[in-house]
Amino acid sequence: MPKRKVTLSIDEGIVKKAKEFNINISTFLEVRLADYISNRTECGRRDLNPSFKLGKLK
Repeated sequence: MPKRKVTLSIDEGIVKKAKEFNINISTFLEVRLADYISNRTECGRRDLNPSFKLGKLK
């Protein structure tokens, strides 16, 4: 799948720590987002904030 360039704003301290640990931020974010998305689409997953769906928050 082709990749797309995006621009993000990340706290300077976090970027510095990531570099100290030799973490590739782009790869890390891609893997974590894919994991998050796949977990969100599983059946039976509990919504952590159901109030909006219940009409309690507007």
